[in-house]
Amino acid sequence: MEMADVMVADGWRDAGYEFICIDDCWMAPTRGEHGRLRFHLPHPQFSLCLQTQVHSKGLKLGIYSDVGNKTCAGFPGSYNHYDLDAQTFASWGVDLLKFDGCNSGTLDLLAEGYRRMSLALNKTGRSIVYSCEWPFYLRPVQQ
Repeated sequence: MEMADVMVADGWRDAGYEFICIDDCWMAPTRGEHGRLRFHLPHPQFSLCLQTQVHSKGLKLGIYSDVGNKTCAGFPGSYNHYDLDAQTFASWGVDLLKFDGCNSGTLDLLAEGYRRMSLALNKTGRSIVYSCEWPFYLRPVQQ
């Protein structure tokens, strides 16, 4: 929320920067009630406060998740929770999802996870920019 204030005060928003993106490690180490992701903060309405603060400044909110069962840093990923997580992000007013590919297992599981999250985001009815590294993982390693 402080970064939203800084982006406006220092002219970054007016220069065309519009997203405040929260990367890995934002979530609690376990899912909460009904299997939902939750912020690693004690305030139960933090997501609403964050969304309100960011949007009131004319900025958009981005958040991070992962196609695997854990994020790159080991927090809960979206594997087998794609619909629930997409609904959660939409209810939080998220405008961008950065979807990483750590801990996804095989390339087939990675591709399936990216596809399933894409479909889940579309089902929410909210316009959410979907940022993933696919097909980066299919490129041959340069030696």
